[in-house]
Amino acid sequence: MGLSQVDIEKVKHLHDEKLATEYLLSHIKPTEILKEALSYATQAHINQFRKSGEPYIVHPILVASIVAAITNDEAMVVAALLHDVVEDTEIKTDEILDIFSKDVAHLVEGLTKIDTIRD
Repeated sequence: MGLSQVDIEKVKHLHDEKLATEYLLSHIKPTEILKEALSYATQAHINQFRKSGEPYIVHPILVASIVAAITNDEAMVVAALLHDVVEDTEIKTDEILDIFSKDVAHLVEGLTKIDTIRD
């Protein structure tokens, strides 16, 4: 596996939720946990849009696609799908822990801290 230049170029041009989801699922097996995380993130970001008008959920799906192209670690891919949920919605890390796992919640929390440090 791995992330190729072709993958990077394709990701840059995916702006549709359905196509982004298809791309994600071409890189990782759609397990029940992955499908649940995708549904959860989609619901959490349902009325959020980027300045371009693109549904916000496309961004986390594409981040998860990049992670899936690099590693098949399901917890990392799920965390990538959920990484903006705790930043951009009312959902807290504790809810991620309750629904998913300690590993996923820890990864999401770590990503949130990285964003805070970067800002």
